[in-house]
Amino acid sequence: MDLNIKKKYSVVDIMLLLTLVMLFAMRNISIISVYGWLIPAALVLVGYIQSQGWVIRKNALAFIVPYLVFLIFCFVSYLWAADKSIVISKCYALLRIYGGAFLFSLIILKLEDIEKLLHLFYITGVITLAHLFLKTPLSIWKDCLYGEYDASSSAGRLGNTIGYQPNELGQFCAVIMMLSVFYYNKTHKKRYLVIGAVDIVVLFFTKSRSSILMLIAGVSLYLLTSERKIKKKIILIVSIAAAALAAYWLIFNVPVLYRLVGFRFEGILAGEGNQDASTDARKEFFRYAIKLFKEHPILGVGIDNFKFYSMTFNDAWAEVSSHSNWGEMLSCTGIIGTSLFYVPQIASVVILFRSLKELDGNRRRLCAILFTILFINVTFDFVKTSYDKSLTLYMACFAVVGAVMIKNSISNVPSGDKENDKSIINQQIRS
Repeated sequence: MDLNIKKKYSVVDIMLLLTLVMLFAMRNISIISVYGWLIPAALVLVGYIQSQGWVIRKNALAFIVPYLVFLIFCFVSYLWAADKSIVISKCYALLRIYGGAFLFSLIILKLEDIEKLLHLFYITGVITLAHLFLKTPLSIWKDCLYGEYDASSSAGRLGNTIGYQPNELGQFCAVIMMLSVFYYNKTHKKRYLVIGAVDIVVLFFTKSRSSILMLIAGVSLYLLTSERKIKKKIILIVSIAAAALAAYWLIFNVPVLYRLVGFRFEGILAGEGNQDASTDARKEFFRYAIKLFKEHPILGVGIDNFKFYSMTFNDAWAEVSSHSNWGEMLSCTGIIGTSLFYVPQIASVVILFRSLKELDGNRRRLCAILFTILFINVTFDFVKTSYDKSLTLYMACFAVVGAVMIKNSISNVPSGDKENDKSIINQQIRS
């Protein structure tokens, strides 16, 4: 049967929402974002134990096992890391992030729970946007719009007032926009378009180039994968291409858009040798990360130790990450750590993509949004660091567990009943 979610939230759901709000919307209040969320999270865990006992379902184990082993591997890398203090501080931060993701994987007992969690995350996104508008003075918005800044600078960009680095806020907005399209596609309620429009405005004020590309790629991919009919796919492809060309023209020819993001994209498109300092630095970081990986292919140099090697042996201006999660994983954790981190995600991408052909209606839409978010995260990890970000881990949690559950739900339908099941779903859609 098709998914038919009725938004009725229990006390546990409210505690989950409070956990997400503390983690994502209140990042500027460190006592709340670092420690405060543990209180509602602990209540959720107690509720789970009371209802389910100490049993961990196989669906949750698909996420918990590889990432728990990855976390242990990060701790063990202390043994061969050059800067051991970095390992200790990073592992402490990872323990909080991954622990929260493990908790969310536990409470997913059926597919409807994934969509409910996505909706709670979406509500958190709306609260985060509201918090941003409340905390950001008009002078900062004006400065972002009219200030003269270098394309490689993080100054003159939104995010800091609520504890976000601008690129992080941009990536958060990109995911919220994908979910806006998902919910509008499902319900056709205009409020999701309004929220999406506000979200795009905020995204542009972060001036994050990778996030804008994430948004375009993510929305396009979701629309294509959620649609089954070939004719509509062709129309979508033509429409997306036309919209992309129009957007390209607008950001370079409309003064407001050029001041926000156009000048930053020029830094990428200028050609080899003429690109901005940020682009050149990212390319150099990635090259050095690959060099470290070749020198330490199995174990890497120790979690978060790229910054130490880069500054000490490659004349970097400061201790900074490689700005690429693939580069960071390969150089710091080698083949072992990179496999532990990415194999579950890539396997889930494959499972979700293969499952699309078996699904219709809301199940297909849910499968499509999980596939889209996970695929976009994995591919854009070449230009962003994500292994230590709650956003990436929580989305990976929903997608990995969801992939297992969707695969099992398809496998459990007898082959002779699949066509009948599809016809029932199509009747529900038409009605």
